[in-house]
Amino acid sequence: MADSFSIVYSCDDAYVPYTYVSIKSLRAHKTLGKHYQVYILQTGLSPRNQKNLLSLQEDNFTVKFVDVGQILRHFSRDFFPLNLHFTIETYFRFFLAELFPQEDKVLYLDGDTLVQKDVKDLFSIDVGDAYLAATRDMEIIRATHYWGEQHASYFKNQLGLESIDNYFQAGVMLVNLKQWRKENFACRLLECLKKVPNPMYADQDILNAVCQNRVKFITQNWDFTWHLPFLDSQFQKNLPAPFAQQYLQAKEDPFIIHFTGESMKPEDKPEEQEAQKFWQYAAVSPYFGVLWKRMYQKQLAGFKFAHKNKWRLWRYKFLSRIMWGRRKVTYAFKYTQLYNQIAKYL
Repeated sequence: MADSFSIVYSCDDAYVPYTYVSIKSLRAHKTLGKHYQVYILQTGLSPRNQKNLLSLQEDNFTVKFVDVGQILRHFSRDFFPLNLHFTIETYFRFFLAELFPQEDKVLYLDGDTLVQKDVKDLFSIDVGDAYLAATRDMEIIRATHYWGEQHASYFKNQLGLESIDNYFQAGVMLVNLKQWRKENFACRLLECLKKVPNPMYADQDILNAVCQNRVKFITQNWDFTWHLPFLDSQFQKNLPAPFAQQYLQAKEDPFIIHFTGESMKPEDKPEEQEAQKFWQYAAVSPYFGVLWKRMYQKQLAGFKFAHKNKWRLWRYKFLSRIMWGRRKVTYAFKYTQLYNQIAKYL
């Protein structure tokens, strides 16, 4: 096994508090005698945030910033479409091979991850001629199986995916840069983006379209996406049985916890076991005050939202009991979704 490992993040000022915690947890699980090089892709982090991130350096654990601005200046501002909670930083992954010509393999981590196992074990995976190694995205698979053709048509007709069951999560990727350079991978991604001008899940959709049948799938423990139970209390029934089992096994021993989902960060669900692990690191970081304020503001907004929507929750529950057929199912689903949002505030 190599003695040096390169780990890459993308970050803006708003996401620094999460990224700081992620890097801190990464450092806490490193092996003595091995070198860990952390790269942060950015286009203008504030000097204060850069200083805080650099403070995480210690023997055999270094942090460097990589300015992606020189690449982005070749594209118009609207070339990279954004929706939901995505920012331009998510597309920086397209250019990993060009940004790191000296590397054959890098580990890409989203900033909203919490590392609980030494990532050196990931680097020992033989990816062969695959473009990358990653886990399946259980939420995309669940949603597609639950909603059926209505949801699947996008992935099949626009992305050209043969099977949604092989859609991967791009927040934790062991990337085969040697293969990316060999096949001019960045150009292929950009060409695909032109054909899919408004991807539902931004660059992750494009990566899935281009990497199809060239992905090495790894155990779900390496990218445990914690938000699935919050989205669907019946997720075990709405996932194919083997995938539900894999997800539950990963929940028992997650190597990397991924705080995926819009409005589903640790400050949104502070009572959850996974969030408490995050707060153990956040509490001794320079961003504790920022994160605590976010939590307070979100909790206050949650109480207001719950109070405002109690009548709607009662209405959905009542209608789910007196209706029949499709309407009964629709109102039962609406009740469950709203209940999951406001139950803890009632």
